[in-house]
Amino acid sequence: MAFYTSLLKQVSLYRLRYFLGYGFVVILLFVIVSSDLGIVPNGISQAEAHQAVASSTMRFGIDMAWVVNAPYNILQKTAIHFLGVSRTAIVLPSMIFGVMTIVLFMLTLKQWFRHSVAVVATAVAVTSIPFITMLRSGLPDIMLPFWTILLLYGAVKLLIKRDNAFIWKCVIVVALLGLLYTPLGIYPMSVIVASAMFHPHIRSRLRHIPRHRFIILVVAGAVGVTPLIIHSIHQPGTIADLAGIRLFQDALAQPKHHLAQVFDAYLNIARSGFSGTVVVPFFNIASLSLMLLGLFTSSKQRFTARSYVLLAWGGMTAIMVWVAPQAIALVCIPAMLFLALGVDTLVAEWYKLFPRNPYARIAGLIPLTILFLGIALGNVAHYFNTHEHLHNPFYSQSLKDIQHAVRSEGAHEVTLVTTPDMLTFYTLLKKQHPLLTVTTTPPVAIDQPTLITPDVTTSYTIRPSRIATSAFQENAVTLRVYRPNTK
Repeated sequence: MAFYTSLLKQVSLYRLRYFLGYGFVVILLFVIVSSDLGIVPNGISQAEAHQAVASSTMRFGIDMAWVVNAPYNILQKTAIHFLGVSRTAIVLPSMIFGVMTIVLFMLTLKQWFRHSVAVVATAVAVTSIPFITMLRSGLPDIMLPFWTILLLYGAVKLLIKRDNAFIWKCVIVVALLGLLYTPLGIYPMSVIVASAMFHPHIRSRLRHIPRHRFIILVVAGAVGVTPLIIHSIHQPGTIADLAGIRLFQDALAQPKHHLAQVFDAYLNIARSGFSGTVVVPFFNIASLSLMLLGLFTSSKQRFTARSYVLLAWGGMTAIMVWVAPQAIALVCIPAMLFLALGVDTLVAEWYKLFPRNPYARIAGLIPLTILFLGIALGNVAHYFNTHEHLHNPFYSQSLKDIQHAVRSEGAHEVTLVTTPDMLTFYTLLKKQHPLLTVTTTPPVAIDQPTLITPDVTTSYTIRPSRIATSAFQENAVTLRVYRPNTK
């Protein structure tokens, strides 16, 4: 029997299973980061354009207006400075922080679960619609999951290992400060800290912090929060914006509308499309089932530190889902942790059926593997197919055509006419193209090459020399090019 078991392990690459599993996760991450970056999503959303302008024009003044999401803004400003105004430069910070987030997520799961569960849950997490959306977006949404998982990883390492405890305490302080400077970050921070305060094991570890190190951590936290206080004095609405007060007011004013958005984003599995700039539904029925299984397991094991935090976190997230249905940054990490617990429960229950039969255990893993691969690959296909085949009016595809048209004019002055909402964004192109003039008023006469974005209304009697279009049937025109003496 031992011979056959050994042979089975060799044939099934048993010793290489974790190496192959993590390799598969790396391949998935590489595909998601690099595939069709210039065309998926199709263009630049208005929110991304405003974010690029905010990062590019950021000034390090004494009013501390730059401190909210500062790491993201600084990185995006640097990327645009060296790479120019392009989708790659705008999205690059999200990719960097996204990769760090998924690495921290995997390391956290390795502390809480078996390696096999960590591999499977990481593969599903990296292919989830919320994570892919944040990874390929030019918005700082990824900062909330990044700081949250950094806080969780630091806390887990502090509780499990006593080596380098002060380093992990410093990591926790940095993560807490990061969440304070991130919109809506106060909510996961509060629930994780409150859970820690109420759990006896965690309180015991905190009570044994040496006094001098405790003072160092408090002083570091006080210094770190000072820029936020200064900024709040100059901009009194900063705290309300970070706490999402307007979201709560809107939810209370339109409760039915928010519930309808929740249904479309999470429960309407028969629909495939967009809700704003986000692909819906966020999760398929298999992922939702695993999350519910994880929730059920947490309720049974509610006295463990892990379940204690997850249940409190899940309760807070459920409230915030109603308040901000499209706030995928709040949902991503707790949803994936519940899914990981569901995966762990599913595998453990199967092993209980066959505690001594290696053939039955491996045979049962085959359909489970097919299930998890189906979830991962199905999510990737859902995201890319939706963006490639459905038009989304929230994205403008004019940027690439504008840059191509300006370059084709060589050393000639060019006028770009656009809408007031996009004026400051397209003005950023002047650094790359000094002869470009950006305005919102169409010239009376065409006396030099003039580019007009599709949202601008004109009354020219002459025909454009060229019309740039997209691959979509709806609103296909992306740019109209007029030249002097065009008949």
